Amino acid sequence: VSVIVTVVASCYIAKDYDVIICFAHRHVPKKAWDILIDIKELFVQNIFKILKGYLLLMLITFVELAIGLWITGQSNFIMLAAIICVVDILPVLGTGTVLIPWAVVSLISGNIWNSVGLLVLYAVITVIRNFLEPKIIGQQVGLHPLITLLSMFCGYKLIGFMGLFLFPLTLIILNDLYKHG
Repeated sequence: VSVIVTVVASCYIAKDYDVIICFAHRHVPKKAWDILIDIKELFVQNIFKILKGYLLLMLITFVELAIGLWITGQSNFIMLAAIICVVDILPVLGTGTVLIPWAVVSLISGNIWNSVGLLVLYAVITVIRNFLEPKIIGQQVGLHPLITLLSMFCGYKLIGFMGLFLFPLTLIILNDLYKHG
């Protein structure tokens, strides 16, 4: 029901966007309107900064996967790395969604070297990602990595996957508003 309401509301908002903006502009005081416009601009700018950070993380993960799959002797390691990166960027899923079942199947089929290699690759990617993600995202948006990490953790715990993005984004906007008085 929530998804249906969200989609239908989004369609109505998109259809009548100019009318809604004109209505809001007429009824919101000038000072508040200017603040809302500033927040919108900060939001859009910072969304692109966060996306740039996640694209960088995706590139790093791709390189790690390609090297790891090449070392373990996988054919088509570049294509496999690209597919696993796409799965990694999807909500809730990650490299473990592919690598762990693949390692288990390899172990069951008697290919112990491949299984161990895939599990080591998964561990390396997880450690590097957990170390780099707050640092890269924090640098992109101008927050200290510890603050970024805590906001991502709190956001995830409080409202789920969307909190990973919304909490740091909220902190970025609040930080920019504080800097600009």
